[in-house]
Amino acid sequence: MFEFLVAPSFMMATVSVAEVNFSTVDDDIEVIEIKGRNVENIGKVTAGSSGLVGYDDLKNRPISRVGEILEVIPGLVATQHSGTGKANQFFLRGFNLDHGTDFATFVDGAPINMRTHGHGQGYTDMNFIIPELVERVEFKKGPYHTEVGDFGSAGSSSISTYNRLDKNIASVTFGENGFARGLVAASFDIAEDVHLLTAIEGNLYDSPFEREEDLEKLNAFAKLSGASEDLRWNVGFNYYDAGWNATDQVANRAVESGLIGRLGTLDEDLGGNTERFAITANVATEDTSFSAYYINYSFNLFSNFTYFLNDPVRGDEFEQFDDRSIFGGNIQRHWHLDAPVPVKFTVGADIRHDDIGAVGLYGTEGRVRHTLIRDDDVSSTSYAGFAKAQFELAENVRFETGARLDHIAVDVNATINENSGKETDTIVSPSASLAWRVAPEIELYANYGEGFHSNDARGGTISVDPVTGDAVDAVPLYVKSRGAEIGARYETERFKAALVGFWLNLDSELVFVGDAGTTEVNDGTRRFGVEASMFWQAADWLNMHASYAYTRARFRGGVAEDRIPNAVPSVFSAGVDIDPAENISTSFILRHFGGAPLIEDSSVKSESTTTVNWGGYYSFSNFKLGVEVLNLFDSKDPDISYFFESRLPGEAAGVEGLHTHPLEPRQLRVTLQATF
Repeated sequence: MFEFLVAPSFMMATVSVAEVNFSTVDDDIEVIEIKGRNVENIGKVTAGSSGLVGYDDLKNRPISRVGEILEVIPGLVATQHSGTGKANQFFLRGFNLDHGTDFATFVDGAPINMRTHGHGQGYTDMNFIIPELVERVEFKKGPYHTEVGDFGSAGSSSISTYNRLDKNIASVTFGENGFARGLVAASFDIAEDVHLLTAIEGNLYDSPFEREEDLEKLNAFAKLSGASEDLRWNVGFNYYDAGWNATDQVANRAVESGLIGRLGTLDEDLGGNTERFAITANVATEDTSFSAYYINYSFNLFSNFTYFLNDPVRGDEFEQFDDRSIFGGNIQRHWHLDAPVPVKFTVGADIRHDDIGAVGLYGTEGRVRHTLIRDDDVSSTSYAGFAKAQFELAENVRFETGARLDHIAVDVNATINENSGKETDTIVSPSASLAWRVAPEIELYANYGEGFHSNDARGGTISVDPVTGDAVDAVPLYVKSRGAEIGARYETERFKAALVGFWLNLDSELVFVGDAGTTEVNDGTRRFGVEASMFWQAADWLNMHASYAYTRARFRGGVAEDRIPNAVPSVFSAGVDIDPAENISTSFILRHFGGAPLIEDSSVKSESTTTVNWGGYYSFSNFKLGVEVLNLFDSKDPDISYFFESRLPGEAAGVEGLHTHPLEPRQLRVTLQATF
């Protein structure tokens, strides 16, 4: 039995899920309607920081970008420092996760993190997801989950889409700054217990920035599923295409001097394009599950962070690109034994192959290439096997232990021949968890585990810096993490609370810097933190929820300047859900994250950021009218901040300083949805 805690946030009550395979179907052995309230977890789960969010807890949550779906995870922040079409920037447990370096994400069993990506290792673009089709989000934190693997040191999420909608939907949304969105989603019964779900979504957006974003986005989705007494299966298809202009973070001094406005840009050519096609397949029996996937993906992005620092004539604009196919699959099998104590065994295996036909970096001007920095092709194949056993040591004590073995082999054909080569790496990751129910309303948890993230394959074979020509050292393909957690949960019929303390060590935060085409080697790091969450169903029509996370993040090794840049120390979220009548609901969502050090001596810090989103919804006949106000109080806080050297037009030399991307101003959006 797999069982999960729902951290009480956004109407998330504790939920115990039995016999549910999250990568398969919703026609499971035991049908569970997830309402987000009043289902026990005590006596069921073995980790204090895992959770499950059902769609009923997501559908009336006002968000500005798809990646913000993950903000239902307590302590996680999803920001943006470029256009809507680019992947979000994520922060969790004192990690600047960039676009996913230590947070693994899966959709219908397929991994979303991109290894050896043109923009950065672990790049996680969720823009292909249609929010109305998300049935549930499972999340886990820490490196103590044997089934997760690569990128899962800080945490992981597994998103499952519906197999079948109860009602077909058609909706249109219009908002300020040229926002327009249309969606049609419909289910069809092909045969008895065989269903087809189809959907198409289109989205246009100009944005409030002075450089119009001109977003054009198309999503198409189809999913065929079936179930019998002994077998459940589904096959999904997804196509996504988007093009956009971007306003990246800009130098604060450019705004302060009046060179540009707060919503202005210093390079009119920024933006990108992404195209993605994916097929997923999932099959499950009572004791075995199998998933497979194929993804074809292309990406190019134009950026300019330093303006004229390196090239005073043509500027520092550059293009990153990526073109690949990904194949892979997973299989798991479990069985139960009753002697000498009840135990459930689970064994599994993963395989993934990335055929990267082109990945690299060009210097550009006006989106025209003029300097080749890297243009490589890479083959990356990984294999993994894992096993775990969950013992019922006593009526109120459960113990789980397991281990995982991962192996990766890469073959890099680089523009600079000295950077070509083959490399392999292997890593073993053990884990253990204990749950002890000390009273009917209280349960305690303890977890230890080891995990890892992979590094860019090009970092494993590099010997020459492609920009300077200097000799550089290659880095390991795998970087180990070690973590532990203790937690407690208190539950009554209407009140749920959880408290978790954790620590996490990384041997080295090794990062392949896609902007420069080389590898940056950082010291080992250590993080200590605490997370708390609560849910209170104060009345049948009123729910209140809140979560808080604090992390102390430092470089190890006794260095004097030990702060980790962009390691956000504190995150707070809270909300109120009010249903004054059966057909009326409203939600207020507050998100706050504290200022973070931007350089190692902490002499420069980012400002804290606070936003409030509001949504009001009214249902009548077969229609629902939604009114949402994003950034309700029109906060001028930064969405993200950096500190680095850049050179503006007219400056004689580079200047170190703050660079920020502001929150988008208050915006109104109105949606009319019809069901049929």
